[in-house]
Amino acid sequence: MDGERISFEACLRQAFALYKDHFLLLLLTHITLVGVSVFSLGILAGPMMVGVVRIVLGLLDDRSPSPQPGDIFDGLRFFLPSLLLGLAVGVASAVAARVLGLLLIGPLALLLGPILPLAATVFAFFMIAERGMDFRPAGRGSSRYSGRSRGWSPSVGRFRCWGCWRFIAASY
Repeated sequence: MDGERISFEACLRQAFALYKDHFLLLLLTHITLVGVSVFSLGILAGPMMVGVVRIVLGLLDDRSPSPQPGDIFDGLRFFLPSLLLGLAVGVASAVAARVLGLLLIGPLALLLGPILPLAATVFAFFMIAERGMDFRPAGRGSSRYSGRSRGWSPSVGRFRCWGCWRFIAASY
């Protein structure tokens, strides 16, 4: 991932095609992600995210047999790294929102606070799912990839688009 350039337009085009072709699977997967995360009080949010990433990677690789909604629980095999990453991102987002809350007016801080920690770690769940990395190297590699010379805007944009699609999928 170090020397790669990612085309934002190509990512969006591929994401739209993936959702169009596998809408029901991804809808059920994201509903499961939200439900399990809420009922576990966020404890299983990280492992479930890794499960979603593994399903998406399976769809992109045309894995046989095709991924199923229940494959989201494969993320539990990476429980500790994904739990620690989820907790670290959650704490960093809360701290960023609180600090910005002191500097900005309320709701704007809640909107902007989580963006930077999440943009910095947007690739970390993929690194854990695909490479089996521990949470620290994955977080460092993700923030290095997100923030080095290319600037933060592509990662922030990817995170916002990915978050919007997750929200839309979970809303239906």
